[in-house]
Amino acid sequence: MWRRGDTMIASNKNPMCEQARLYYYDYLSKESGQCIPPQMLHHIDECSSCKAEVDRLQMQLAVDQAKAGGCIEARDSVVIGSLKHHFAYIGESVTCNVAKPFLPGLADPALAIRVPTPVTVHIDKCRLCADDLDAIRKANFTHKQLCQLDQLFAEEPTDSVNICKETAMNAASIAAMTFDGLSAEMLQHVCVCPKCRQALYKAREFRGRSIPPGAGDSTNLCEAILPSDVFDYVVPYGIDPDQDEYAMFRSSLTSHLTNCPTCLEQVQALHSRIYGILQREESGIVTCVELDDLSRQVDGTDSEDVDVDWPIEVQVYDEAGEESNIEIHKSKVEPSPETAQTAMMSTLKRFARPLTAAAVILIACSIFFTASVAQAIDLEHVYKALKQIKNVYIATLIPDSTEPVQEKWISQTLNVTVLKTNAEWALWDLHNRSIKSKNPNGGSIETTRVEDDTLLAMKESASIPWGLLPFANVSSVPDNAKWQQVADEAIDAGASGIEIYDLMWTEQNLDGTPVYQKWRVHIDAETMLLQKVEHWQKLTEEDYGLMLVMRVRYPGEHEIRTVITEAGF
Repeated sequence: MWRRGDTMIASNKNPMCEQARLYYYDYLSKESGQCIPPQMLHHIDECSSCKAEVDRLQMQLAVDQAKAGGCIEARDSVVIGSLKHHFAYIGESVTCNVAKPFLPGLADPALAIRVPTPVTVHIDKCRLCADDLDAIRKANFTHKQLCQLDQLFAEEPTDSVNICKETAMNAASIAAMTFDGLSAEMLQHVCVCPKCRQALYKAREFRGRSIPPGAGDSTNLCEAILPSDVFDYVVPYGIDPDQDEYAMFRSSLTSHLTNCPTCLEQVQALHSRIYGILQREESGIVTCVELDDLSRQVDGTDSEDVDVDWPIEVQVYDEAGEESNIEIHKSKVEPSPETAQTAMMSTLKRFARPLTAAAVILIACSIFFTASVAQAIDLEHVYKALKQIKNVYIATLIPDSTEPVQEKWISQTLNVTVLKTNAEWALWDLHNRSIKSKNPNGGSIETTRVEDDTLLAMKESASIPWGLLPFANVSSVPDNAKWQQVADEAIDAGASGIEIYDLMWTEQNLDGTPVYQKWRVHIDAETMLLQKVEHWQKLTEEDYGLMLVMRVRYPGEHEIRTVITEAGF
């Protein structure tokens, strides 16, 4: 039996297994095991397939516990983060395109959300979104694959002539499921670009027609291959061929897939299913969830025993724009602000088991203060905004200086980085694996061929967030970090529409003494793009000291070509 990571080819399971998957986590949790329906509990106890999946989940949670200091706490952190994004849409219109990026997360049984949210309410009211969610669930993707799908669904379509041309030239290799020699950027692009996805689909279709009848026929193996086994060849999003941990396992499967018409049809069917969801047009159903007024006092209500449902009001708009108000989970009482929080806590405890008490409090707070939270800029939104940028200019200055000590132009479309200092101009050409340098006052150009380790460092430097933020992504931000808006009127934002935020965290020197770090970022509130970045630091409880300043622009490709030409490269 062929095995790769979390994915295992197995025979078809009992249809009841699909329903039981939703309760695997509860089955492992003593606190929430009581909420499993008796028939599901009996099925898991008796089903060898489900018990194997539960054992796998338990092992994974044990790994998570070692990494995060406790599986429950780690899960709570993920669920809370997800719920914050859900509740940011309180009072906002939720369409299919809004709900779509949430579908993969909602399909993950280990991170099930039982609280009704603006997103889940839309899915309940929209048949097409419900069908999409059901299709993802039935595919039984692994947690890692659902995370890849989550990132893909949140991406904006891209269209770059250079990368499209390169992808088209390698479409046959991708269709042959051969990743050797391909770049991570290309594999990600083929997932995001509609034109390149279609080119890949046609390349697989052509390959399927070219296979002789009866070739690769192995009925038992074909029946054992699951959607999760072929996922990476349909959605190679996030796969880096140079660091592919599953490379040694791929050939044993792909040698069959690429020569079997039946399995290629399964790959094509999964392609159509996933990208059909991604490209589906709006259903016309728009929902809006509002919290009822909880401000009126109710006499004689015992706040310790309050057990009222979560009061929300749902507005549903059909394709014609006609509105119908549907009240669900309506409270029989409207408690005071003090008892309202207790009521909310009680409801959340029932819906969100097995979240810890601390987690429930955080969720409740995020609901009560949705208005202020929704207006603030979330750090994850900043990372997502930067992810859409292809070209950036960064001028780095030291304190009390008006002239930059370094200027940097980075272009993902041209695959180059241009550096300018007082001593040198340099052109990093990632595609040709070379560095060209020259004196800014003239002279000949020196060209250096770079080795693999240098090329990797160059690629990392040219990758988002380009040093504008201290961490590569949101998940790398340490637990002790704080992200907060700066409201000090004495700090000049520089222009209207600019908001200032501090990202603060504590590190330790080798001798154990603390180092207090602070990155102050000036953000365009409309585009959520960074305009200026300041790095502050202190070693003791004294005031922070400014270390450097970075000013940021987002030029077009033409400007960067002009800079390269004027530099003499």
